Amino acid sequence: MAAQGTDGRAWPWGEEFDPARCTTGGASAAVRSMPEGRSPCGCYHMSGNVWEWTDSERDDGHTRFAIVRGGSWYKAEGSIWYMPGGPQPNTSHAKFILMWPGLDRCATIGFRCARSD
Repeated sequence: MAAQGTDGRAWPWGEEFDPARCTTGGASAAVRSMPEGRSPCGCYHMSGNVWEWTDSERDDGHTRFAIVRGGSWYKAEGSIWYMPGGPQPNTSHAKFILMWPGLDRCATIGFRCARSD
């Protein structure tokens, strides 16, 4: 809902990918940068800045994981086993496998704090 609003759009800003509206490479961007890429709910960087940790830890009986969405500016290359890189459409998600009993840290995964005014 935060990324696609009530109309189910493909990207936070509309139906077509536009690299000028999201972070596509180099490093993560400042919190309120790229206002033209905001979602209908007014959220910044819902695609491309860092993967968004969207759910608490889960366990399917085989692995511990969290669901991440949005994609990251970072595009790992050299193996078919890497997660997809770059901005991802609203329908994209991935399992982030948790390899350690605690919560792992990663420079390309973040979480969003929200508050009502």
